[in-house]
Amino acid sequence: MNVKIESHTAVFEGALDEEVVYQDLQASFAKLNLREESSVVSLDFSRVTKGNSSGIVLWLRFLKTVAFPFKYVHTPVWMVAQFNMVNGYFGKTGAVESFQVPFYCEELDELIGVEVQLGKEIPLQKSYVGFQMPPVERNGHIYHMDFVPTKLLKFLVDNHDQIQSVLKK
Repeated sequence: MNVKIESHTAVFEGALDEEVVYQDLQASFAKLNLREESSVVSLDFSRVTKGNSSGIVLWLRFLKTVAFPFKYVHTPVWMVAQFNMVNGYFGKTGAVESFQVPFYCEELDELIGVEVQLGKEIPLQKSYVGFQMPPVERNGHIYHMDFVPTKLLKFLVDNHDQIQSVLKK
């Protein structure tokens, strides 16, 4: 997995797997421009195609050493699923700002990820019972949400206060 550092953003590309080297993550993050204590670093995983258990364990181990506030942006569906299965993705200083949710078009029998912004398309709440999203249109086709909000958005409920605190910075 490659990491490109741009001021307060780390853009990841490739696969989060056994090929990721812990020291490479440390070296990449050392290049971040963190002059202000209130700086929040954006972690962009939109170009990461997959993650396996080896890569995820390494990433979570790395997050335990992170002292600066960070937020996931453009987070792919596969990683959102991980947020709910594995504790630790937010460390002590993390949040999520934007992520993909699955939408399905029955006509095309096609599943897509639709990016949503926390606080815009999806409010930060302590419960998602009864939550619904309107259908989206892509290329003349209608897609409906294809997830159970209380399950997929559980990570938002579990980390509500921390996410709210980080995103206020």
